[in-house]
Amino acid sequence: MILCANMTNLPGDLNRFEGREDFARFCRQHGLDGVELLPLGGDALGWLPPQAVMGVHLTFQPSWLDFWRGDEAAVTAEFGSLEAAYGVFGGRSPQALPLALRRDLRLAQRIGARYAVCHVSNVTLEECVTYRFTHSDEAVCQGAAEVIAQALEGLDLSLDFLVENLWWPGFTLTRPQLTRALLRAIPAPRKGIMLDLGHLMHTCLDLEDQQQALDYLYRCLERHGGPQGDVKGVHLHQSLTGDYVKAMTEKGVGLRGDYGRRAGQVYRHILRIDRHCPFCHPGVGDLIAQLAPRYLTYEFITRDRAQWERFLRRQNRALDRLP
Repeated sequence: MILCANMTNLPGDLNRFEGREDFARFCRQHGLDGVELLPLGGDALGWLPPQAVMGVHLTFQPSWLDFWRGDEAAVTAEFGSLEAAYGVFGGRSPQALPLALRRDLRLAQRIGARYAVCHVSNVTLEECVTYRFTHSDEAVCQGAAEVIAQALEGLDLSLDFLVENLWWPGFTLTRPQLTRALLRAIPAPRKGIMLDLGHLMHTCLDLEDQQQALDYLYRCLERHGGPQGDVKGVHLHQSLTGDYVKAMTEKGVGLRGDYGRRAGQVYRHILRIDRHCPFCHPGVGDLIAQLAPRYLTYEFITRDRAQWERFLRRQNRALDRLP
């Protein structure tokens, strides 16, 4: 099993280290084989050694399906104008979506990553805070499969292509038939699931503690035929925030300003929903052992290196990996 931590190529993450030697010590201290990289702001790795990048988290836009379908009215309603949307998607044509995906896949291939992770989800800014959704899971999965198929066309993919579950419309890992249909529709020779444990918890707002969360995870996996199945990777973290979501949707959130301002307002709520904290229930080690993933990524959100290291130590202790 390859053990990773998540990071980006932005200065805020790279500047947590003095350079390659410091990064190598950090990995040794926490038993990490490398990182799962989310490339933002270009594909430059800075000082990060390519051989340390075990996986690449493909870049994504939360609300893309209307753009893909050519629904200009819906795109304008979300982004304020077509020009604003073109800036977000990096092109005036829907083909900008598979082109962006293809660019990240080529980066992953070039640096020798073992796997790539793709979000299969669609949600507008308003839907993030109302939980009243326009598109169905089926529509989002179908559109995503179309984008992925075009991105993969002609690529000799030599890595594992993994789809990640979210709690928004799309691939949620709560509907086995839809999970199977999505995997069948992806024309990658090596494909599977990146099971995000925290995201799966968000599909049940009634979870109150980590024991309830662990029981719920097992129930979802059993409906899919057991813990292993098509799961090739795991994003390990937790956040039990159902009460916050219920309060938010009941009270309502008024979003104001242009797309950028509204996105900033929504992002603050997302951070309170999807907190990415260590999952330290005594049974989490057994769950990971039963899943037996090829890739295990400690996916945390931290304000600095000191907090990141505390989270890594807590998660390692929960898995009995390190003292």
